[in-house]
Amino acid sequence: MAFAKGVGAFVVSATAGFGGVYATDDGVRRSTRFWVNVFPIYARYRYNQIVTERALAAGTITAAEKTASFVALHEEYAPISRDLCLELRGFYLKQAQLMSVLQDDFVPPQYMAWMATMQDRAPTAMAPGEARAIVERELGAPVSTLFAEWEDEPCGCASIGQCHRATLPDGRRVAIKVMAPGVEARFRADMKTTIRFCELAMPQHVSPLQEIEKQFLTEFDYSLEARNLRLIHRNVTPVWGDRVRVPQPLEAMCSKNVLTMEYIPGQKLVDGIRAQWRAFAERNGTTLEELEAKLVGGGGGDAEGVGQGQGKQQLLQRRTLAEAEAEDARVASLLRAKVGVGNALRGAYNWTVGLLPFVPSLAYASAEVPASLAALMKLVLDVHAHEILVDGAFNGDPHPGNILLCPDGRLGLIDYGQVKHIPLAARLNYAKLIIAINNGDAEEVRRISTEDCGNVTKHGRADVGLRLTTYYHDRSGEDVLQGLNVQEFMDWAEEEDPMVFVAPDYVMQARVSVMLRGISNAFGIDLHVTDYWRPHAEELLNRYGVPFKPAPAAAAAAAGAGAAAATTGCY
Repeated sequence: MAFAKGVGAFVVSATAGFGGVYATDDGVRRSTRFWVNVFPIYARYRYNQIVTERALAAGTITAAEKTASFVALHEEYAPISRDLCLELRGFYLKQAQLMSVLQDDFVPPQYMAWMATMQDRAPTAMAPGEARAIVERELGAPVSTLFAEWEDEPCGCASIGQCHRATLPDGRRVAIKVMAPGVEARFRADMKTTIRFCELAMPQHVSPLQEIEKQFLTEFDYSLEARNLRLIHRNVTPVWGDRVRVPQPLEAMCSKNVLTMEYIPGQKLVDGIRAQWRAFAERNGTTLEELEAKLVGGGGGDAEGVGQGQGKQQLLQRRTLAEAEAEDARVASLLRAKVGVGNALRGAYNWTVGLLPFVPSLAYASAEVPASLAALMKLVLDVHAHEILVDGAFNGDPHPGNILLCPDGRLGLIDYGQVKHIPLAARLNYAKLIIAINNGDAEEVRRISTEDCGNVTKHGRADVGLRLTTYYHDRSGEDVLQGLNVQEFMDWAEEEDPMVFVAPDYVMQARVSVMLRGISNAFGIDLHVTDYWRPHAEELLNRYGVPFKPAPAAAAAAAGAGAAAATTGCY
């Protein structure tokens, strides 16, 4: 298991991100507590990594014994990290949310068990009644005047505040985000501490963290988030409004610490799909567990993909998104056929035996099949590609708790506290980079990354650059990591060709890619993001007449046909 090869990937992110500090308004004391509590944990993991690797190489321990030594550390420190993360909140909850979408191979289950709950079920950030008092102070009127109904129990708790449902006097349902007092100062202090830690432990992350810090700090002005939400709503709705919902803000009821917006009903995507399959099973006289057992465990593989990743068998089978789409379509066809045959038999009964006096007729089963997770993931990829490449304004924090499955079947995209704006020149460069990564063209990736985007490495090695850029923006498969876990991979890249400067206009796109891949990983889908972002990139470049290299297969076909440039916009 990859985490047994070196838990540094998790430990550095976990300890630097949500380590041992106690919540206090004093930044100096918070920093001191961080170093006193976190560094020993980090040192324990690193020491164990060095000792066990040497012992394994010398043949004095087995791989199983090495794994067991790390499991013991996970069991010791996972509860400590959880308690300290919940006490500190803020940036550390953000890190927990990010880590919770990584593959289980990179995040030990002892940590994953609690981090996944941070996506939308973090403990309340305020004392009872405190959110109501903040709303009244910020909006200048009693809650009873502002709203016909107000729910004191928060419907969601996040890293910097919490959300409440309410009803306006005209009957509209709204969601109100309320920022926790003092969170901005604590957040700023903790980010500085984290960056100082990384300067010592993993300097390759310093430049990206500095950009992430700037982006995170935009969250502390809800009036800015309201304007960004209005912009995203206007950008996305005309193109995707039949499949996607983005809440509209009520800017007259927003301030720096309060954001009032349209309430989007729905469940977290994973929970919503599972609920649909459970309802489908019940409508057809069975249970979700029985349906999974029949269609996943049996039937000769006719229904791989049923349950949308909820069966253990599916989680163990790696598939591409295209394969998952095909499997979901095949399962839907199979289920409809089975329901159709059953209804035909019911119909035959109803029109024969059922016509006899006192014989009840049989109810027909529903042929409505639940949504396909693969199709919904493709939609999420397309919408984010549109935001990044076409609009130049996108959500840099699409974790699973921010993607809802609405009752009408649309996706609800919520929480736009981290909207990144990028100019056209950067979008064109990023489009070229997407295509070069997708082509696997190391020299072109190096040229675009350094000459066009402005990234700087010490040696400018194309081979290292291709693997590192591919990891951040496309995929994290064996061809990229080559048997290393994330921390080992980052250490390798830093040793081979250290990063000197990371251009800020391209950091948050990598965060989006990593988060969306994490959601797919949870369902056994091996997502290659550039496969789905490439068409959007080509469309953008063609629109502005910017040349780009075609895919190798297209280039070979063009050469075989004697055409120097068979594709519009290509060279």
